[in-house]
This record gives sequence, C-alpha cells and structure tokens, in this order.
Amino acid sequence: METTESKPTDKASKESTELLRAILDSYPGNGVILDHRGHISLVNQNWIDFGRTNGLDEHWQWIGLDYLKFCRDAAKFGSEVAGEACNGITAVLDGQAPYFEHEYPCHSPRERPWFQMRASAVTYAGRRRVIVIHQNITHQKQAEEALRESEELHRLTLSYISDAVFITDAAGVFTFICPNVDFIFGYSHSEVQTFGNIAALLGDGLFDPNTLETLGEIPNIERRVWDKAGREHDLLVTVKRIALKAGTILYTCRDITERKRAEQKGREIEARFRATFEQAAVGIAHVAPDGRFLRLNQRFCNIVGGSYDDLVARTFQDITHPDDLAADLAHMRQLLAGEAETFTMEKRYFRKDGEIVWANLTVSLLRQATGEPDYFISVVEDITQRKQVEAQLQAYQSKLKLLAAELTLAEERERRRIAAELHDEVGQMLTSAGIQTALAIKTTSETKVASILHDVAHTITQAIEEIHDMVFDLSSPLLDDIGLAAALAEWLVEQVEKKHGLQTEFIGPDQKMVLNEDVQAILFRNVRELLTNVIKHAQASKVTVRVEKADDKAIVVVEDDGRGFDPLAVSTAPDREGRFGLFNIRERMADLGGMLEIVSEPGHGCIAILTVPLSNR
Repeated sequence: METTESKPTDKASKESTELLRAILDSYPGNGVILDHRGHISLVNQNWIDFGRTNGLDEHWQWIGLDYLKFCRDAAKFGSEVAGEACNGITAVLDGQAPYFEHEYPCHSPRERPWFQMRASAVTYAGRRRVIVIHQNITHQKQAEEALRESEELHRLTLSYISDAVFITDAAGVFTFICPNVDFIFGYSHSEVQTFGNIAALLGDGLFDPNTLETLGEIPNIERRVWDKAGREHDLLVTVKRIALKAGTILYTCRDITERKRAEQKGREIEARFRATFEQAAVGIAHVAPDGRFLRLNQRFCNIVGGSYDDLVARTFQDITHPDDLAADLAHMRQLLAGEAETFTMEKRYFRKDGEIVWANLTVSLLRQATGEPDYFISVVEDITQRKQVEAQLQAYQSKLKLLAAELTLAEERERRRIAAELHDEVGQMLTSAGIQTALAIKTTSETKVASILHDVAHTITQAIEEIHDMVFDLSSPLLDDIGLAAALAEWLVEQVEKKHGLQTEFIGPDQKMVLNEDVQAILFRNVRELLTNVIKHAQASKVTVRVEKADDKAIVVVEDDGRGFDPLAVSTAPDREGRFGLFNIRERMADLGGMLEIVSEPGHGCIAILTVPLSNR
C-alpha cells in the first residue's frame, strides 16, 4: 500500500490520519505504525487490548515509543526473535525489502500463544513508514501439532503393519487395536475389544513397569500364547513407552512360530513369498532408485494396463501423469535422503490404451546392509471408481448449492413481492378507509355512530401499523426504488431505533454504488439478520451500519458495542441459537462470491463485515 501526500492541509492530514487509523483498526491482529525512525506513531485497539491483557494499563503511552530500541534491548537479553524482528523492520524502513514476515512464540503471563508478524512499507507525508501487524496463529499451531501427532500414530502403525500392534494406557486397558489382530490370535477386532485389558491376550507379568519407566523400551520379550482355535504361538513382543493422546504404551507382537520353522525351510518361504507377491489383491512393484521397474506382480500390470515385458522396459516416470510426477519424485527424494520411511499419495497413471487410472500409491525404501538404497517397494490400489464417485458427488453438491442459492433468491423475490403488495395495495386501502372514516366522523351528528366510527378509525390505524411492521419484517418494499443504502438507513431507524430503543448510526457510501436487485436483496436480508442478532443477543446500547465502496467491492459493516463473543466458538457450533444464522449468512455471501468476516471477543462488542464483488452487479 503506497500513499504519498505533499504539504497536506490540517484537514487533509487529519483525514489521512483517520484513514490510516481506520485501515489499522480493520486488521484482525495487533497493529502499530512506525515512523521513519522506528518510533510508534499509531496503534490499533487490538494492540491496546493485548497490552492490557498482559498487565499494561490501557492508558499506557505507546505513541512515541522507540519500537526498534525495544527490539534491540530484548535481543541483548538473548531473544533471537526480537533481533530478527529489528533487522527485518529496519530493512523495510531503509527500502531494502517491501515487507518482512516471521512467526514466533509469545510467552505472556497467562498463556503461550504463537504470533505471525508482518511489517509492510507505506509512504506517508513524504516519509517511509512501516505498518507492523502481529496476528495470533495459536489455533493454527495447535492444529499443526495435532496433525503431527496423528501422522506419528499413523507412521507407527504402518511401520509394524505385518505384526499385531496394540496401544494401552498405563493400566493395560486397550486404546488402540490393529485391524489385523486375527492374523495371530484368530480373534476378530471386536472380540479383542471385549477383553478390555491386554493381559487377557498376552497374560500377566509380561514386563516390569519400573524397567519400562527407566529404559523406555523393552524389546524382544518371548511369550507363548494360544489363539482362538487353541493353537500355540510363540510371540516376540516389544513394549515401548510413547507420548500420544491415543495411549502411553505400544505393544508390537510378532509371531515367530513360523520363523523358527522357516530357518530350515528357506526354499519354502521363498515360494510362499512369490505366491503372496503374485496373488496379492493390490499391485506390487519393486522399483530401482532411478525409476526402472525391477519386478511386478500381475495385479500391477492389470492396473496400469501393460504387459510385464513392456513395463520392465520402462520407468514409472514414463507412465505417471505429468501433473502428479513432481510430487511423486519429491516424496522419493525424501525416502532416499532418509527424511521419511514411507509415503502415501493419490496419483494418476497413463494406461497403454490411453485411459487414465487413479491409484492409491504407498512406497517404502528397502536398503542394503551397508545402508545404500536397494529398491523401492510400491503398493498400488486402483481407486478409479472411487474417484469417479467423488466427482459425481461433487457435481451433485454443486448443483444442490446452486439450487439452494436459487431458492434463496426466489424466497427474497417473493418476500419483496408480498411486502410491496401489502405496502402498495393493502396499506393504501386501509389508509383510504381511514380517510373515509375520518370524513364520516366529521359529517355525522349521531353520537353513537361517531363513537363506533372512532373505534373503527382506531382499529384501522392499528391495522396500518401492523401492516407497516409486517412489511419491514418481510423486506423493504422500496429497496429496488431507493437502493440498498437508503433502505438500510430506513430499516435501522424504523425497526431498531424506534421499535427497540437502541441508539443507531448510519454512514452511507461517499460514491455511487450500483448493485443488481438480487445482490441488494441478499445483502439487505443478511444485514437485517445481523441486526436481529444484535437485538436478541448482544445487549448493546448502540449499533452502527456503514456502507462503502472499496475498489471493486461493496462493503457493509455492522458494528455494535455489546457483550461480544468468541467467533471461533460460534463457527464450530452452528447448531446453537443464532449460530446457524451466521452459517447461513456465510453461505449466502459465498453464493455471491463474497464473504462474511466477524471480529469480536467477549466484552468488546462485535464487527460484522459483509463484502461482495461489484462484478455481481
């Protein structure tokens, strides 16, 4: 953002400062503007609120504070983050960079949030300044941590997929049972769940808890068990302490009964391996580090649509869709570098007949005894049918969304039609009846008749008022005639201020803004619903509606001084009163190519911002 002014008048300077303040206040994060020396010249309310939350008085003198000196002092005490921030902001002020951005943890007295800082250059009054915004990204970081835990659990499970894997709490109660538990024990997954505790499956006294606490892992515990059919199995059990929400102890059970026998039957094992490889229900391929196919089973050939001889003369790059090749190669480089043990991705192959087949690919790397890469093991599952179904579902969802949007518009048109008829026809008829009744009262000399006519006139007046309220509850009958801004201003006074006693303020656009009838109707309805929420839930004393045009967008802002709320909690619970309304508003704005943004926190009011492209006009 670049704004250059030369010799501004006091009024222009004040307006420019107010504009900068408004821009700064519009940011959802904590924001300041630094002058050319790095001193704070302007702060937004979020910055003041954050300072108050962390022990500073709300009247703390921020203006004039040397922000760069504050960062340098913090760097002297060992804060690398402060040093980076100082260098980055200095580079922006000196014109060496248009912006600077980094993430950092903030150790406040009450919590340990994460923030993202962005410093952007701005030229004002002939001098280069910097806008610094600190955005709270704690929820994003928490989500990333949860994802890492989920990926770790997934990785652990896949690492031991040929064995039976269990996770329990410290008392041995199951929290995770691998799907292939019947492979060793003969019991189904649901049957093992009924056992409750791992001791019912492996017996008591498997390991010493104190030893596990000390070592963290006890490998290769031999234990003899009996499966569901009464057959003996020799197991090699490894017990490991873990730190996951899913549990605290990981058991890996490997059946070594067959392995002992296989020590004397190597050829038999090789034959069984070949049978498993060839008859697997999924495609399996051994791939050289350079991409050449070394060995394939028939299922793989069937999936990618080529003969064995044709495929072993080619590479996987030759039959991979170009849009998926870069990601595939990147994953394989990670395996070669030892940065990952396995990866799974959905990708497309070109069949020999020219058709495209979708596959779920899982790849791991087998290394030689020296640690050098030997070959990749690729497991391929045909998911073409699933992808086709997903595409159909997405198409259906798009059609349903279009239908919902049309229904909303049809509803608004009908509401406007009914409102117009009530206003133009019923309202006029009642007004005419009221005039005629008033004339009849003046012309009659009968006291009793005059009394009845007075009652009729009173009833007509009440009916006119009821019709008036009904019209405004339905829609603005003059919306198409007077435009969105005037209709909102009228509704704000009639239905919010006069009817509910709230102090109101309307700020109209300073330039002409043309919207089509449907967009006006949806915006009017959304603002009306937001104001209704303010009336019902906000406990506010004042509400302000501002309509403005910014570049190629129309913006409507509804702001109240009520009790506020946590927007994140509202967005995650759309089933409670008032919250599904916000969900509907977001959906309607999305149908117009726009959006709804909520800026609020408990005790500090609410700002709802509706934005829609003017291209919809």
